Amino acid sequence: MKKCRISNAVISTLILVIFFAMCLATYDVSRGSKQYTPNLFTSVYHPGKRNYSLLSQITHNVKNGNLVYEAELNLLKLIGVENYPRVAEAEAKAHALAASGSAAANTVLGFLMRHNLTSSKSSDVNVKDLAEKEFFREMSDIDYFIEAAGGGDPLAQLIVAEHYKSLHRCPDALDLYRKSAVQALTTIDESKIAMASYGPYVEPSDGPSIHWPTDEEIEFLEYQASHGDADSAMQVAAIYISEELGLPYDIEKAERYLKIAINADLSTAMIFMAHLHIAGKVVNSDLGYAKMLLEKALDLGDPTAHAAYARFFSEGLAGVPQNLNVAIEHLQKGIEAGHVDSMYGMGQLLSTHFGGEREAEALEYWSIPAANGHVFASWYTAEYFTKLSRPNVRVIGAGTTEVSLLLCELALPLYKTVALAGEWSNLLYAAHEDFEKKRYDAAAIKYMLLSDLGYNVAHVNLGRLLQSQKISLFPSKEILAIHERRTWERAANHSMPVGNLQLAHHLYYGTGGLKPGNKSRAAQHYHKAMPSNTEAAFNLAYLYEWGEGVQQDIQKAYDLYTITSNASYESWLPSKLALARLNLFWIVNSTTGFNFYNLNYSDYSSYLIDFGEIVHNCVSVFGSIFYSYEFWLCCSIVILFSLRR
Repeated sequence: MKKCRISNAVISTLILVIFFAMCLATYDVSRGSKQYTPNLFTSVYHPGKRNYSLLSQITHNVKNGNLVYEAELNLLKLIGVENYPRVAEAEAKAHALAASGSAAANTVLGFLMRHNLTSSKSSDVNVKDLAEKEFFREMSDIDYFIEAAGGGDPLAQLIVAEHYKSLHRCPDALDLYRKSAVQALTTIDESKIAMASYGPYVEPSDGPSIHWPTDEEIEFLEYQASHGDADSAMQVAAIYISEELGLPYDIEKAERYLKIAINADLSTAMIFMAHLHIAGKVVNSDLGYAKMLLEKALDLGDPTAHAAYARFFSEGLAGVPQNLNVAIEHLQKGIEAGHVDSMYGMGQLLSTHFGGEREAEALEYWSIPAANGHVFASWYTAEYFTKLSRPNVRVIGAGTTEVSLLLCELALPLYKTVALAGEWSNLLYAAHEDFEKKRYDAAAIKYMLLSDLGYNVAHVNLGRLLQSQKISLFPSKEILAIHERRTWERAANHSMPVGNLQLAHHLYYGTGGLKPGNKSRAAQHYHKAMPSNTEAAFNLAYLYEWGEGVQQDIQKAYDLYTITSNASYESWLPSKLALARLNLFWIVNSTTGFNFYNLNYSDYSSYLIDFGEIVHNCVSVFGSIFYSYEFWLCCSIVILFSLRR
């Protein structure tokens, strides 16, 4: 057995995330309509609770003539439920179902048209026309999605809401996001609440990544836990109850390991176990035992126990007399310690027990959890803003159009948070699994759909996949490049540094269907990608040095090169070489009056570029030799032999 330790930071983050999600499960929330069926994405793609028999059940219903299930099965085949996407088959079936009025079929047709996956594609597609007419092509796509959204399809509602949001049509976007959010609340997996804002990235450098523990790592943790290691017991319990890492959900194993950690006086395990009993997720749930565990955790000085303990007094659990003052006292202590769930709990208590008279105060407590992605706090806050924006409610500026628009803009991202926390987020993990198993087309289809829905992580992962040119869905590399550029544009529009960087590359070189040499816009996007991206800073320095797309500013170029030279090991050598060139040119220009930078625009520019490439290649080879251990080993041997002589 290979003993492989998991990063402490990763495991600690995982535990906190899951614990936070468990805390959220302790409050009853109105979750909208219960009529939303079938719950396919949760059942088919749930990482920890997959229902492998569901497809056969759906197929049986399809054979009995159920058009709703036939449309859903067609969507599942398109996004690769059987390990590879059946694009042509899905298109043909969607056309037939759309004629029967299927909303989901219209969603499929809109998706295929938006991503140029229809049967009309061919190797002789005019790339220039495709690039120049994207807007009009997307408008025909959106017509399909609008038709599907009107028919109640929640996927189409999200896509159209994102479209309206980009057009600054806030009321229209708000209406659709709210409808989708209502349906999402019926399907939200409690353990995913805190995870909704991100997912596993293709490349860790693009953002926060989720560690998928190997069998050896889990075996090692179990081995450590069986020998009394409380931290290992807590970690493996969190893994078995996380439902996120592609592992079977096993509450019995989690409970067994939690008991090991509890016996070692680990307060986190006590609180975790208490929440399982309060939520009724374990066999023979015991509220009295949960109360005892929380009291012990409080005695050990853990402030995160206050939120759950307050419930016993606010709701009269386990025979405890209801006492709102005591509940508020405990929640206040949790808030003072910075515990987000205590803030949410205080808002719930004020709203539930004091009604409208303290609703504004409840909003203050919900605001911080909502800003941190708390799904239910986001829902209640958005509902409050929506109520204030109604014509019969007089607030601030007497319900003027400007105030209503402001309230709409405040509520819009909150409803979106709720909507994106629904069952579709399971596709993030399914797409990542496809990528790990080299099913690139299936991963790309899933990321395309998630990108259309508005998941930021999907923009980045789809861009990386298209950039790798491992996708066989498109008829030519030119069309693939256009889709890659459009994906980076989405990422850039959502202020993602890697999106701005890659879009700047396309603008500078004129790739992805763009006209070449749009260097001023490239400079703008390189600037937006800073300061978190060293490559963007280096490229922007180059533009300032040579005056490409920006006014030449040698001092700014010098400052940026200096910053990048100290930023990382990889950027040290090219930045130092650029600084050496800049200093040499400055010395020559200042002493002779001859401007070397002007040569860049002379008739000799092609020769200079060729020479520059030769120098760059030589420097790259020298740099790789200079930093190799073989080089220094040879030097050491030569020196030793010289000394012996």
